[in-house]
Order: sequence, then C-alpha cells, then structure tokens
Amino acid sequence: MTKKPAHGAGDDAGQGPASSLLHLLDLKVALTVLAICAFLLWRTFLFDAVPASLAQNVQPQTFPQLILFVIIVLALLLPFEHLQKRKQGIDLDSDRREHPKPIAFVTGIALLILVGIMPILGTLPGLLLIAAGLPLLWGERRWKLLVPYALLFPTLLYLLFSFGLQVNFLPGLVGNWFG
Repeated sequence: MTKKPAHGAGDDAGQGPASSLLHLLDLKVALTVLAICAFLLWRTFLFDAVPASLAQNVQPQTFPQLILFVIIVLALLLPFEHLQKRKQGIDLDSDRREHPKPIAFVTGIALLILVGIMPILGTLPGLLLIAAGLPLLWGERRWKLLVPYALLFPTLLYLLFSFGLQVNFLPGLVGNWFG
C-alpha cells in the first residue's frame, strides 16, 4: 500500500501527482482566465480612436489593456504556484475540498449589480457604495472603522486617478447634478 503525499497537489482532487510541474486544476483556471482575457483584449481593439490632440495621456484602450496584460501574466504563473507553496509546507488543495460559502456568490452578484449601475450613478458614488456595501454584507458593524474607510479610501483613489493620473471617469447622474 502506498502513502499519499502529506502536502502538495494530491491525487484526491485529480490534479496529478505531487511532483508534477503543473497543477492541473490551476491550469484549467488559468486557461479559462486567459480565454476571457483574450476576448476582452480583442474587444479593446474595437474601441473608438480618439485624436491625439484630444487624448489625455492615454487612449481609451490603453488602461484596460494594461490591466489585462497584468492579469495574463498572473494567470500564466498560476499553474506553477503549487511548487513554491509546497516548499513552504502549504497544501493549496486542502481548502479546495470544501465548497465555497454562499456569501462568495452573494458578493459576486452584488459586485455585478454595483458595477452595472456605476455608469448611471457615476464612478465616485459607485466606489463609495461598494466600499460601504461590501463590508456591511460581510458583517462588519464597527462603524468607527467602516465610515472612515468607506468615505476616505474610494475618495482618495478617485482623486489620485482623476487629478494625479489625469484619468476621466464617468460622471453619471450625481456628477451631472454637480456639473
């Protein structure tokens, strides 16, 4: 009778032997992420071009493309992460044996709704709503921490990108009210 490895990618979850160079489950996730990124990257090439005289620092497709390239690099590293974690004595698959808690799906749905209404509300109100809503959804009730975080963090990010990096955001209804 053979012993299963104490840590690393075990055979239980169908990832392959612990000595495998690639973690098969992570490879599947990475390929899915890469396919989504390829589609989104293709969509960025369909954005309308802005004349150079009107473009403020970057063309509309540049920022999404930069983000997508970062995601692609991280996805390419994902199937190899188990090698480093195994050296540290961490079993990536131990937590994967449990199903995600319902709050994970509720969070995903809430974020989709908030991102969907952000063009209507505007970027800053949408960010404020996300920063306040998600901690409340997760059970945070320490108001002395929540209120400053929900007001300051999105506002500082907005100011950094708006004024520091000259990024134009959607004003939405709220932005239009204030001109």
